[in-house]
Amino acid sequence: MRLFVISIAFLLSSAFGGPVIIDPFTTFPSGGIAPPSPDHYYEMEGVATATDNGTDTAINLTEQGTITEPTGKNGDARENSGSTSNYLWAVDNVDWEMQNDVSFSAWFYADSLADREIFGKGTDFSDSARGWRIRLNTDRVYFELASSSSSGWDKSVDTGASSVSTGAWYHIAWGRANNEIWIALNGGTKTTVAATTINDTTGAFNAFRMQSGSAHDGKIDEVAIWNSHELTDAEIDGLQSVFWNGSNW
Repeated sequence: MRLFVISIAFLLSSAFGGPVIIDPFTTFPSGGIAPPSPDHYYEMEGVATATDNGTDTAINLTEQGTITEPTGKNGDARENSGSTSNYLWAVDNVDWEMQNDVSFSAWFYADSLADREIFGKGTDFSDSARGWRIRLNTDRVYFELASSSSSGWDKSVDTGASSVSTGAWYHIAWGRANNEIWIALNGGTKTTVAATTINDTTGAFNAFRMQSGSAHDGKIDEVAIWNSHELTDAEIDGLQSVFWNGSNW
């Protein structure tokens, strides 16, 4: 049986403040482990198109309007000042849906805690067009979902009171598995709620906004998606310390 060890790469990288690149068998002092290779991964480096460096068929995110490229959690990030005219998007794809088991991971930084969407699938124009969204409001993050074409945002789970503030990076993970939706902040325990049916919208996936909704005022970085895989608590803990480089952690 292979021993679980802390890698030399982890020790050196931690000492010098850089990203950690390790294999899936390495553990961390926190007890976390590296997750499987992501199907889609957006490092948010460069300008314009956000390139997909995951292991599945690439779905690049197109830039609309003006998105800036400041220093991020790891390398560059993407930033919006809260304008609904500035966002990243991709057309409807089954990989964005919540009908099957799926997990998402991202880092975000808020310059405002006003009621705004960070990510979304579908539009907020009508009940039939709503899919799901990640929404920041006041002091917490909500993962909200429409269970039917007439339900509105009837399924909601959040990170808890006073869990976020401006001026800091936070890791958020969310997804659906076993007829539940879940969310976790900074490697904490998942919070779940039952969600047995999902509205199958054909709307686009958007980063920084929800169509016909509001827009995030801040930064996002290191966005990942796993299809047919529910991130474990240990894998979410591991994501606090590792970044995908296109071929390994």
